[in-house]
Formats: sequence, structure tokens, C-alpha cells
Amino acid sequence: MTPITPRQILLRHAKPQEKPYPLYGMDSPPTGRSAQDDRVLGQRKIIAKYTLLANRIGYLLWAVSISTFVMAFVMGFSGPIVSVITVTLVIGGVLLAPSIILGYAIKAAIREDKEMGRL
Repeated sequence: MTPITPRQILLRHAKPQEKPYPLYGMDSPPTGRSAQDDRVLGQRKIIAKYTLLANRIGYLLWAVSISTFVMAFVMGFSGPIVSVITVTLVIGGVLLAPSIILGYAIKAAIREDKEMGRL
């Protein structure tokens, strides 16, 4: 009899794996749609993809900014470190502001499509 590893125990109790970031519920196009609807859904899916990418990059830049600030606080602030903190904070904010708004807009459009029976 072979011993059971911790990995096997975890896999036994794991839920079926889902996509980590589905594009706001648009994994596959619905059937029976007109060409105009499919074009709109296609554009929405492209926007959702770039929105998620901008979110990830924006939050990554903010994490770099915060970690750099903590390191600078411990080691002492200098000109280049302050520049890195400022640049990453500003670029992260510029990326995050529209991507968060567009993400909510896409979620609202999908919710409305589902409520109206179009999706």
C-alpha cells in the first residue's frame, strides 16, 4: 500500500478548476445570435481582455510603488528611489482608473443582457 501524499489529499477535496479570470462571463458566444450581436459581443470581449490586463499591470505597479516606499523608508530616501515611487504610482493610477470603470461597465452590460434574455 502506497502512502497518501498531502497533494493527493488536496486534489481529492478540490473543487473543479475554473478559469482564474473569466472575461466577465463571456467564455463562449451564445447560439442563435445575429451577426450584429456577435460583433458587439466580440468587441466587448476584446475590451474586457484589455481591461483585465490594465488592472493587473496597474495593481502590479502600485505594489512596486508600495514595496519601494517601504524599502526607502527603511534604507533612506534618495532622488532615484523617490522617482521610481512617483512614476509607478502615477502610471498605475492612470491604468487603473479607466480599467476599473470599464470593468464595471462590462459587468453591467452583461447583467442587462441576461435580464433582458439576450444572453
